[in-house]
Amino acid sequence: MLFQRRLLQAMLVLIALAALLAVVATFFRLGDAIARLAFTLTVAAIAAGAARGTARTLDREDSRPLGLAGLGVITVTAVLALLGIWLPMLVKGRDAEFGLTPLVFLPFALGGLSGVPVARLAGGWLSGRVVIAAAGAGGALALLALWSAPLRIAGGERLFATALLVVGVGLAAAASLFGHPKGLARVAWLGPVPGAVALIAGIGVIWSDQPPSALVIALADGLALAIAVGLVNAVAHVPVPAGWRWLKAASAASTCAATVLFMFISHGTDGFTAPLWPDLLSRMFGASVIVASAALLAVALVAAFNRRPLLTRTQAVASLGGLDVICPRCTRRFHAGRGQSACPGCNLLVIVQLAEPRCPTCEYTLLDLRAAACPECGEPVAATLANATVRSPV
Repeated sequence: MLFQRRLLQAMLVLIALAALLAVVATFFRLGDAIARLAFTLTVAAIAAGAARGTARTLDREDSRPLGLAGLGVITVTAVLALLGIWLPMLVKGRDAEFGLTPLVFLPFALGGLSGVPVARLAGGWLSGRVVIAAAGAGGALALLALWSAPLRIAGGERLFATALLVVGVGLAAAASLFGHPKGLARVAWLGPVPGAVALIAGIGVIWSDQPPSALVIALADGLALAIAVGLVNAVAHVPVPAGWRWLKAASAASTCAATVLFMFISHGTDGFTAPLWPDLLSRMFGASVIVASAALLAVALVAAFNRRPLLTRTQAVASLGGLDVICPRCTRRFHAGRGQSACPGCNLLVIVQLAEPRCPTCEYTLLDLRAAACPECGEPVAATLANATVRSPV
């Protein structure tokens, strides 16, 4: 907490100094150095603010790796931004490269950072690492493309296109691998295999002046299959009530329909080089993409709105006072009331929250229920208890 307060104070001071220098530079025309100093203080203030939010994750053991990685991204981005502010004074003619370097680095770094919590989820061991690897490789290629002219490397635009291809294939592969223990299930590789084909074919298409139509078709088919398998697998792992599972089936069906139509069009037009006939196919493809997008959004909304807060103030739990616990640190037995209590032996804080479980579909109480499913609507009890969200205070 002290660290966060210090960061907040530093952020406020830096913002004030940056504003003061900017005002001075505006009125007194003191030159380029004052403006750069104001930008420096602004970058430092933004970095301090971002670090303050990230520092909260360092307090918990389960989120500490994400917090450390986030602080690393913030530090590297701030250093690159500061170099972009001051180095153009020494190296003339490279303002664009220095200025764009942190802007190119940050989105790829944030993409790789998103793989850290994914890798810690059940079934996300391999998919999280694929996200990190794809973002790292894509970021390196994008930075190389940005600096291709000063480094005298030909094909800067092609390098950037390759970076986007690597990230796209990597994300599709990660979505396909999610939910499978270390990605060993055979069905998990239905996405990465066509993704690898798309990556190889795509590199050939990008770096060829006149790529053959077969290579373009291989790129289109492989990428479409990889994305489709990734989306279907991701939707399959989204928890929704039993009454809404038809929506997941509709999302998967519309995604598969759009993929089949896209592949048919790519073959029918000889790699998008010949006119499409009949025109109805393109309209059907557009309609299937719209339906698939809408179904995917609907699944996400249903999952979000069904993560309901725990019912901590109902009559069923109002009379319950707390728990008799044994301190895991000093082994002293004591009574922990609802809310926050302290162990009388070592002052370890213990937080107790009691809630009545309810079915997310029909609101039937699951307290004292011995059945495996809700007797009213058939929603599995185990899935309901696993997806309960702690939001309301005790």
